[in-house]
Amino acid sequence: MSTTTFTFPDPLELYSPEERARRIAKVWADAAVDIESRVRRLPDPLMADQLYNSIATSKYLNVPVRTLEGWRARGQGPAFLKLPNGSVKYRGSAVRRFIDEQGKHPRTKGVRS
Repeated sequence: MSTTTFTFPDPLELYSPEERARRIAKVWADAAVDIESRVRRLPDPLMADQLYNSIATSKYLNVPVRTLEGWRARGQGPAFLKLPNGSVKYRGSAVRRFIDEQGKHPRTKGVRS
């Protein structure tokens, strides 16, 4: 008894090269939109009313703590609070505003602290 194996043709082979390219591009575009919408639904780890120290803020912005110190000295960077005990804190909403004002995301290189 012999068995015959039937294989289905690749559906894309039914189309012209131009149509195949268009269909593949659409699949990738749809996937990118899906991923982007999923990422947007992820919670932002930065809470607006929470106060963050320089280390946490530097990690979130992906810049060294010394950069934050330099920004404070020059009146740049996110708004900060200097508490009576001398510690510096950043409100989450101020850090988010700073990022939004830059018109770009924090740099993606490693953090030195």
